[in-house]
Amino acid sequence: MKKFFIFVLLLSSILMFAQNTPNESTWVTNGAVEVILYADGITYIGGDFTQVGPVGGPMTTRNYLAAINASAGIATAWNPNPDAAVFALTAYGTTIFVGGNFRNIGGQPRNRLAAIDVNTGNVTSWNPNANNIVNALEVSGTTIYAGGYFTEIGGISRPYFAQLDASAPTLTTTSITTFDATSALMGGNVTDDGGATVFERGVVYSSTNTNPEIEGTDVTADSN
Repeated sequence: MKKFFIFVLLLSSILMFAQNTPNESTWVTNGAVEVILYADGITYIGGDFTQVGPVGGPMTTRNYLAAINASAGIATAWNPNPDAAVFALTAYGTTIFVGGNFRNIGGQPRNRLAAIDVNTGNVTSWNPNANNIVNALEVSGTTIYAGGYFTEIGGISRPYFAQLDASAPTLTTTSITTFDATSALMGGNVTDDGGATVFERGVVYSSTNTNPEIEGTDVTADSN
């Protein structure tokens, strides 16, 4: 009876050891991984690393964000290359939403929030512009929920938590047809609101401000 008990105990210990032993084919990084997202056979990881690779190498350069083929166990070519740490990831359709402390990603300026095409790795036009770190993201329907240390999103007061539309509006414009020293005639329209609320349509312009925005300095808004 004692021999049987010892055998069972030994077998249980072996099984526990096997269950608690990391897979030898698992990839590692050279810095902290803060978030993991699995979507459509790809494991996306974000954090404070600059390289990923199998145990023992060789390592592949992936700054703060990487995509690993879950079945093959290799890094994909997807490489948005943010310039600082990534703390949050979520997926919507063919888009990966990224939150962190970066200022640039995919070669484009994006303050701490960005949307990346899953196929190309290119940054989309979605650009909420958070004024501080984003460290939590979740999607429900067409809505993205963001949390972090920010107090403003898109210049609007949203202390630490914000609700965003997953798609960016599509704006189409027409060429200027009349142009003189004091005026220009052109047209445009929001053809796809992306799930966002369009509060007003019109034109903002300025004779002194080279980057006019609504409520900006020396800017006139003409709505219709």
